[in-house]
Formats: sequence, C-alpha cells, structure tokens
Amino acid sequence: DGVLSREELRVMVVDMYRDAIEQAKQEGAPEWYLSKAYAKLDDPSSLEVFDGAVESMLAEYGSETIAWAAFSEGFKRASNELAMRGKFWRFAPIMELPVVLDDFVDPLRKEKVFVAGGLAGAFSRTVGAPLARVSVLRQTAVQRGAARQGLLALMVQIATKEGVLGFFRGNMMDVARTIPATGIAFVGYDVLKQALSPLDSSESGVMARFAAGGFAGCLAVLSVYPLDVARTRKMCAMPSKPAPGGGKATLTIERTFPMLVRTIRKDGVRALYRGAGLACIEKFPNVGISFATFDWARGQLDRLKLKDSMLALLLAGAISGSISTFATYPLDLVIKNMQLDGANGAPQRYAGVRDCVTQVFLRSGVRGFYAGLGVSFLKGVPMCAASFFAYAKMKSLLGIYTA
Repeated sequence: DGVLSREELRVMVVDMYRDAIEQAKQEGAPEWYLSKAYAKLDDPSSLEVFDGAVESMLAEYGSETIAWAAFSEGFKRASNELAMRGKFWRFAPIMELPVVLDDFVDPLRKEKVFVAGGLAGAFSRTVGAPLARVSVLRQTAVQRGAARQGLLALMVQIATKEGVLGFFRGNMMDVARTIPATGIAFVGYDVLKQALSPLDSSESGVMARFAAGGFAGCLAVLSVYPLDVARTRKMCAMPSKPAPGGGKATLTIERTFPMLVRTIRKDGVRALYRGAGLACIEKFPNVGISFATFDWARGQLDRLKLKDSMLALLLAGAISGSISTFATYPLDLVIKNMQLDGANGAPQRYAGVRDCVTQVFLRSGVRGFYAGLGVSFLKGVPMCAASFFAYAKMKSLLGIYTA
C-alpha cells in the first residue's frame, strides 16, 4: 500500500540485528556468543529494544507510519560515503540507527568491561609498584633537594630504611585510583572506538583507535587526578636524617584524606589539579598510542597463528608499553614535578608548567627530561603487558566478546 507500518518496521529492525549476527559469525565470533545472540533475538525482553528502534524512526518522520516514497528518499540521502564506511552501512537509511550488537547480546556488557579493566589495572599496578616508586623518586630528585642516585642505590636505600613494604609505598592509593580510572579508560575506548570507526577511512582503523584511546585516557585521568597528586606526594616521602645524638630516622606519612583537606585549605581546590591540563596532554597520546599499538600488534601476531595466546598478549602489550612510554615520558616527568611542587609545606619552585619546563632544561638540558627513563621502561613495559593480558583473561572469565 506504499506505507511501512510498525510491524513492518519491526521486521526490518530484527533483520538488521540478524544480519549483524551473521556478519559476526563470518568474522569468527565464538559459538557461545552466536548462540547467545540468536537466543536474544527470540527473547521477549528484546521486544523493548526493537520497539524503541521503531519509535525513533517514526519520531524522525513525525507520523505513525512511513511512506515508502519518503523512506526511499531517505535511503538515497543516507547512502553517502560516510555511511558506507560504517560497519552496517546498508542499514544507514533506517535513520542511521546504531546497531551495537555486543550491548544487545549482553545488556551488562559495559559494566563488565569496567570491572575487567579496573581489575586488570589493579593487577598491573601492583606488579610494577616497586619500580614505580623508584621511578618517581628519580624523576623528582631535584625537586626534593636530594642527590640523584642510580637504580640499585635507590633500591638498596629503600630496602635498608623502609624494608620490603617501602617498595609498595602508595600502592594502595594507586590501586584505589587505578580501578576506576582504568575501568573508565577501557569502557570509554570501547564506546568511542565504535562511534569513531565510521569516520576513519583507513583499512586498519588506527586513527579511530588512537583518538578513542586518547579521549578515554583524558576522561580517566581527570576523574581521579586528586588521588594521583596524593599518591605522588606519598611516594616521595623519605625518612628524615638521624638526629646528631644518634637518634633514629623518622618517617611520617600523612593519610590521604587529611592530606587532600590540608592542601585545599592551604592552596585551594586548584592545587589538587596542578598539572592536570598537562596530564591530559600526556595521557591523550600515551593511552591513544597504547590502545592503538596493542590492537595493531595483536593483529600482526594473529597472522603468525598466535591469536590471543599468552605469548601474543604479552608481546603486544610489551610493544605497546615501549612505544607509549618513550613517546610521552618528558611530559610525565614534568607532571610529577608539578604535583610535588609545594608539598609538605615547602615553597613552590615553579610558577607554572612553562617555568617547570624551563628550569628542567636549564638544569640538565634535554637529558633532564629523560631522567629515570630506564626505570620507567623496566616498570612500564611489563605493567602494560600485564594490564592487557589480565584484561583479556578477565573478559574471557566474564564472558565478554567484541563482535
């Protein structure tokens, strides 16, 4: 009759999801995922999803039915180059209705991704905690008025004065901030990658992955930045020198919440975000490179028949960590010095980011921006590998699959 009714539109929407499942099958989706997807099509609860899609189409046309002539015109208008680059471009005319198959199959998928990412981040941080503290101490040696020491000398000093637990100073704080931050980063990357993929015309999709990772990293770092400031200050706390009469060296570490409150009272809320802008500038390429490089490296290793094996995941993570660490290390060094500036009642040395960069350069030249890089490689590469490996295993454990 030249008119598309609600029932006919619902059939089209169901076919759209069915076609998405078939495409996932062709791309190698596991049987458990396909079985779950087909079962979801027949699940009465899915009617709400289908009806919601139909309602959005009808609202766009402003009527209870859609004239076939108007629909055909919409088909021609939507079938442009941008729509054709999308994963389901042939359904773009249906109001360019987004088909997120993974969320359709598992409505709790984003929550599971958050948990998997958070736990993976906590695991990797704990693995790298000893070298993380040594790295921060080397980065901020001048700021603390301490002589710059080698890796082994610092490790011996920490072990002698503070014992084994000294290597894990600030790790509880690190884990507390890492769980939500990493969870947000993985969820953000998952969502933004799907949203940006149609805009990337390259075959590899590397630019969409880089941008998705970068924006997700910025969101994650801003969400927990005050805890990062507190962590840096805790990690840089060192025992005082022994008293002249032979007294013991003392070490007083302020609790996190009182530290944050005191900082706000002394310097205002802005003090908790000193260097936050620079942190975003550093995190955007760091996380973007990390995610994009990991996906690329894993794809290359898949060709060697190492698909998602322990070796492939660890190698891809190590490659990702190496490149992202080297590319953004100078920014990280400046951030740590900005976070420590004015800590424990000490006078502020830097008027701002530009002044900090200038002083570091005047003191040590270009090499000054790479102080502690070796330790960061020893810490960052295995941490990145551990993070991606743990995330992959957590996804498997929680039944998460990305079509």
